[in-house]
Amino acid sequence: MCRIDRPTVTGNDIARWERGKRIPRTGARRALEIALQLPVLHLDAAAAAQRAVRAPATETVVLPHESAVNPAIDRVRASLLDSSLAALHLGDGGDGPPPPLAKLNRDLDRVMGHYQSSRFDTMLAELPDLIRGAHITPDRPGGASSRKAKRTLALSNQAAAMVLTKVGEHDLAWIASERGLAVADQADDRATYASLRRSAVHTLQSQGRTEAATKLAERTADELRSDLAVSSSDEEVALYGTLLLAGSMAAARRGDSAGATEYLDEADHYANQLTSGTDHLWTAFSAANVAVHRVGAAVALDDIAAAEEHVGLVDVDALLSERRVRFLFDKAMIAVRRDDTETATAVMTEAEALAPEQVHNHLMAQQIVAHLRNTKAGRQDPRLAQLDQRARRTRAVAPGSS
Repeated sequence: MCRIDRPTVTGNDIARWERGKRIPRTGARRALEIALQLPVLHLDAAAAAQRAVRAPATETVVLPHESAVNPAIDRVRASLLDSSLAALHLGDGGDGPPPPLAKLNRDLDRVMGHYQSSRFDTMLAELPDLIRGAHITPDRPGGASSRKAKRTLALSNQAAAMVLTKVGEHDLAWIASERGLAVADQADDRATYASLRRSAVHTLQSQGRTEAATKLAERTADELRSDLAVSSSDEEVALYGTLLLAGSMAAARRGDSAGATEYLDEADHYANQLTSGTDHLWTAFSAANVAVHRVGAAVALDDIAAAEEHVGLVDVDALLSERRVRFLFDKAMIAVRRDDTETATAVMTEAEALAPEQVHNHLMAQQIVAHLRNTKAGRQDPRLAQLDQRARRTRAVAPGSS
């Protein structure tokens, strides 16, 4: 702590924090973030919980990411369990004949389109049928149809891992990601393999396993780099570039500024080599996406001055909806770090107007709103309370459940 940022902190101070006798102030929590390799929003949540214990009954204290039953996520969880039973021949995977592979691939494209368009509610509603269908669709063992079916199954698990990571279901996301990886190895398809590897890096990051995420990103990048020397289709370039972006965030969360910059510079190089559309296998890889990751990496490194500089270089109009809203979350985080509640609130309100389903379901959005509502200015701002209420209603009522 003293070497990082807090030269006057003492062992007694830390002992008081551990016993709950004192609550670390904002500056101390930022140093703890680096020392413990924990997101500062998690430490803010702990501070808010401790204040809630001390607060008078008449005072309203908002706890970040308050747990609640989300029926849509419960159905995704059930579909993953049903798929396990089907694989063990303990369940039939559902009623009726299995869907044709062509239909499953159309469903997969549609589900991923929902993700990129920020329609998280709709994606969560359609995922269970996609996952079950991908597990029970027949194929000819060892033949080309078998490899195609495995590719669809791997990418369906990746779709689940991607959205589950965003809504804070990190362990469930890892289950989906791990299953996808296992099937991708059997699909004999380099693109599918690369896509599942970068998804695994994201999932490991979300669990706080930054060292494992960094090692996986490095190992996979080395493997794919050698492939690019032989063949460099736009799809392979996009997948490799997206892996580099995942590696940049893993490095940033480890406090490795030089490593993050190296990844981002290489990603920028490949983004400028693309000659056609940039959404191969739903990567959304582009120079604009690289710029967004520069902002995110700077925020993760707590280099707010650099983050603000990078914000002005992002071509927002070139971003798909999901990326644009994720960029707004980083802008809100910059304002949070500047203790600028008004700006952060305005940015979150803008994000909700653009993509309410993403904002209502995304864990980072929930944490930002909860943090703002625990500030003096935030407790007096009705916009935050109303946004929080709308989000809770969305998560409590799943699409198609009524």
